[in-house]
Amino acid sequence: MKKSLTVFGLTTLLAGGPVLTYLFISGTSEEHMSLMLRLSAWAALLVYLLIFVTRPLNQLASSPFTRGLLQNRRYFGIALAGVMIVHLVLLVIANEQPFKITGVVVYLLLLLMLFTSFDSAPAKLGPRNWRRLHKTGLYALGIAYFVSVGSAFLKTPLDPVYLPLTVLSMVAIAIRVAAFWKNRRRMDRG
Repeated sequence: MKKSLTVFGLTTLLAGGPVLTYLFISGTSEEHMSLMLRLSAWAALLVYLLIFVTRPLNQLASSPFTRGLLQNRRYFGIALAGVMIVHLVLLVIANEQPFKITGVVVYLLLLLMLFTSFDSAPAKLGPRNWRRLHKTGLYALGIAYFVSVGSAFLKTPLDPVYLPLTVLSMVAIAIRVAAFWKNRRRMDRG
């Protein structure tokens, strides 16, 4: 639990410190807030994609590196929550109405996942309920990210940020689908 709290605190500080410093120095104009919102969202997406592909990547090509990623996946999730909290604070400061129903659901799932990422939570919830919550949260976050990035990509397909984020998202989905089919074939044979 101590390590989880440390990861959350450090990530929130590392993500929020520079953002708040930038806004303090540059001001909270619409342009500056928009930039910080985009940067925090992009950072969160990159951490999310790492979490999203960790298990499937290990299933497809197990190595010391992928096993290390898998062993630390919880901490990546906690780090993601830290970045997303910074993003939420920015939304509130910018008055961007972060409390639309989809946003509320995603943030509630994110917080539930964060609170159940500490050592005793899986035992209290039961492993099956813990997996259900985290799988539901993983896919809900994914849908929110993919809709957001996809709609931005469709508006400006050659954008130097949204094009690579869209490609990375598609690669992540392909990795997950490939691992699913590999697992399914193995189960059919066994």
